[in-house]
Amino acid sequence: MSNVFRTDKMVVRYDDYKKTAAFLSRCVLCNKSALQDFKYWRITKNDFPYDRIAKVHDMIIPLRHTNEAGLTADETAELLMIKQQYLQDYEYIIEAAETRRSIPEHFHLHLIQSKTEYT
Repeated sequence: MSNVFRTDKMVVRYDDYKKTAAFLSRCVLCNKSALQDFKYWRITKNDFPYDRIAKVHDMIIPLRHTNEAGLTADETAELLMIKQQYLQDYEYIIEAAETRRSIPEHFHLHLIQSKTEYT
C-alpha cells in the first residue's frame, strides 16, 4: 500500500472516505471552510494531508466549481497574484497530474510546508 506522500494509515483513512456517500454524492471541495478567502479563491486545510512529507498541508481552490480548463482570465490572474503575494509560508505548490487527481472536476493545488525529516 506504499504511498510517496501519505502514510499507510492516512491512505486507508482517505480510501475509506472516498467510498462514502459524502464523497460520492457531492463535491467535497465546494463547501470547505476557509483559512483565507479571496475574490475567486479559498485556502483551506486538507482533511487527508500528505502526512508522510508535510507538517502543513493546505489547498487553494477556486470558489466556483470548475476544472482547470474552465478557469476564467480573472480567476487565473488572481491565482497568480496569490501565488506571488500570499504563499511565502509554503515551500511547495503541488499539482497532481490529470491521471492522479482524486477530484478532477474541481481544480485545486496542494500547499505544503515540508517536514524536516521524512518518515
